[in-house]
Order: sequence, then C-alpha cells, then structure tokens
Amino acid sequence: MSSAALIHLGGLAAILAGVLRAAAAFLPATEPSVALEWLYLLIDVLLLFGLLGVYAYQHAESGIWGFAGFLLAGIGLESIGGPDGKIGDVDIYTSGATLIGIGLVVLAVGTWRGQKLPRYVPALWVLSTVVGMSGFLVAGSTVPFQIAGVAFGLGFVGAGIRLWSDRTLRSYIAGRSRRTMDTDRVSFRIGERVVIPGLEYGVDGMRVGGRRRIRVPPHLGYREAGVPGVAARTDLQWPPVFARP
Repeated sequence: MSSAALIHLGGLAAILAGVLRAAAAFLPATEPSVALEWLYLLIDVLLLFGLLGVYAYQHAESGIWGFAGFLLAGIGLESIGGPDGKIGDVDIYTSGATLIGIGLVVLAVGTWRGQKLPRYVPALWVLSTVVGMSGFLVAGSTVPFQIAGVAFGLGFVGAGIRLWSDRTLRSYIAGRSRRTMDTDRVSFRIGERVVIPGLEYGVDGMRVGGRRRIRVPPHLGYREAGVPGVAARTDLQWPPVFARP
C-alpha cells in the first residue's frame, strides 16, 4: 500500500474519531459500562491512526514542533488506551490526558507554521486544551469538558477531511501518447511537474478509480518548439489515464 493511501486512510480514521469524540462529550456521566469502554477504546484507536496520518501528511512542513507534538500526543493516547489505575501516586488516565493536551498544543504550533492544514484545525486543538484545563477550575460543571470535547473532535474532523480529499496525494498513470516517442507508462502527481501542464490539467478533478482520455493542445504541451519526436504545434492524445490513491 502506498504512503498516499495510508494518509487517506488516516484521514478517514481522523474523521470517524472526531465525530465519535464530539458525540461522546454529551454522554451522561455514569458508571462506565462495557459498551462505553469499548466505545472509548475505538475512539482512542481511531485517534491514534488519525494522528499518524496527520503527522505523515505534514511532517516536513511542521518540523520539530510537529514531531514533538505527535510523539507526546501518541504516548498520551497509548497511556489512556490501557487499563486505568495508578503508578504510585500518579494517575495513569490523568497523566495520559495531560500528555495528549500538551502534545496537541505543540502539534498545533507546528501545524500553524506548516500551513498545510486549515488554520482552524490547530486553533480548535489549542481551544480544546485550554477549555478542558479550565474545566478543573469550575467545580460541578461539565460544560467546559463538553466544549473541549467538541473542539477536539471538530479539529480532527477538519484535518481528516483535508487528508481524505487532497487531490495532490492521488497518483495518475498515463499510457503512451499517440504522438510522442514515449514508450512507457508514467506515474505522477499533480504539482510534481514531471509531465507537461496539459496532462496535469486534464486529470484535475478525477476520482480514485476513474479514467479519462486526454487531448492536450500545443500551448499546454511542448508549445511552438516541439521536442525530438514531436513536431511543433502538435496536439497530444493519451489513451485512458487512471487515478489511484
């Protein structure tokens, strides 16, 4: 499976985790049941995969901030995913939740600097941590925790949507052109500039699994000069071009 496909799946996991986490914020505070424990375990697993996808998507742009935030939040998710309890006087769940909050703030800094995800995503992550921490100062009220849960979930939903829909992650396979000397298929992504502009324009908007026949006019191909094997002012035609994750 390609890295782009894994990032797409991470985006889907982030969307599902975000929706479930936002909904779970409104569940009544009762004694934990087996069903509720399974729900939170599912959310934690999806969050872990979603977090991995988010970091993989922007690891170069987010830099050391992104890596540190990913590491802290990942350790926190692993901590709360196990059995609750204490190590000495340290509560495992509280420590894990704190690590997740700090990690998300650090990751938000890297995300903001990287500018690859919408700006509201890191803003929601910071909001969820600040409001969640302030909830401990408001005795007897669950409203801050509900707001924090919704902000946390919406941040992951927004990030997941970007990962799932980013067309630059799709790769396209073009066969031999009818009017060029090319003999092999070429695999490319939009923005890499490894093929002529007209071919990139032609695949824009394709769905995964789709295919198109593309005809490229000279001004979007090799222009007036041409290249060896292609005369000047020649239209280029491709048999079906396929889109894949």
